Amino acid sequence: ARALVVAIEAGDASRAVYAFAESARQYERAIELWDVVTADQRPSDRDLADLYDAASAAATVVGDASRALSLAKHQLDIAEASSGGPAKGDRARRARAHERYGLAAWLAGDTALSIEQLEAAVAVLEGTGATADEARVLAGLAANLMLAGRSSESVPFAERAIESARAIGDTAIESRGLSILGVDRANLGDVGAGIELLRRSLALALPTG
Repeated sequence: ARALVVAIEAGDASRAVYAFAESARQYERAIELWDVVTADQRPSDRDLADLYDAASAAATVVGDASRALSLAKHQLDIAEASSGGPAKGDRARRARAHERYGLAAWLAGDTALSIEQLEAAVAVLEGTGATADEARVLAGLAANLMLAGRSSESVPFAERAIESARAIGDTAIESRGLSILGVDRANLGDVGAGIELLRRSLALALPTG
């Protein structure tokens, strides 16, 4: 049981100092140990899906696309299998798994799968109200559609991401949404509007005072 805790703590500590390769290794070690340890000896604040999420995120940062994709698929399988219903927390967990799989798919060069998974994440969160999860996945989907040359489809998701971010006061996601929308508008022929949106994005992103 102690080895599991040590691996998780080492993964967290490595991530905190941006040592993502080591972080991924430690989280994968924790995954290996998870079923060796009895349920009552496992950390109460983490579960197996969380560890797959953390390991996939770290693998994504270091550019290990195949590993990130495999880990994210395990996370999604667990989230779908353990889905207990329409509870907001349960839906956020499933959306997070779809999002992670989508990010890994994008890194692996599978644009269609990436967009499909981010669309699924948005659909799962439909009707839950403005949250950081909703704003983030909307911006992610908008970005992937824009980068795939589908700006007309990207626009409504970028607009929704901005609206959601403003509702919760998340200026980082609002800035990202504005930048995506700016590129979309320029791509669709309204260069002036696009430049103005990009200026607004930059103003939000830059520190004030």
